[in-house]
Amino acid sequence: MKLILSFALFCIAFCLNSNAQADFYSLQALGDRYIYDSKYFNDPREIQVYRCGVDATLESDSLLTIYVFDAQYPPTFNLFCSTFELIYPNVACVIVGVSNPNRQSELTPPYTDFDSVSGYDNPGKADSLLLSLKNEVIPFIKSKYGTSSRIILAGHSLGGTFVT
Repeated sequence: MKLILSFALFCIAFCLNSNAQADFYSLQALGDRYIYDSKYFNDPREIQVYRCGVDATLESDSLLTIYVFDAQYPPTFNLFCSTFELIYPNVACVIVGVSNPNRQSELTPPYTDFDSVSGYDNPGKADSLLLSLKNEVIPFIKSKYGTSSRIILAGHSLGGTFVT
């Protein structure tokens, strides 16, 4: 009887857990979403923009901009924004999540050690991402949000590889 009861509880817990799974890629990231055509990637690109502690009276030339790479997964971008706002509640900034759909290619620098990137799909294209950032994304964010030249680059996983 104990075995049957344990098995029944396991089945109920398994069924509840399987129905509770969500498609996290379809969740909405915080802030505004923009799609732009990149001449460096020849395809549409996505960025998320979250304004943290920003109000209408803030002088725009003092507004910090944080670019977060590998931000195509909304829960991770949302966690970064929420954590930053919790830890630094008085720092007004614009947080820009840069999606990298071909992350193994566009977040890795030109390589010299084949063994370290042998499993990657077309690695070493970070220079294209840097050019897109410099010539497309940063000018757009400056014109749309009036940000300053104070910039921080942040990333996790391969996004961390790009910013180092």
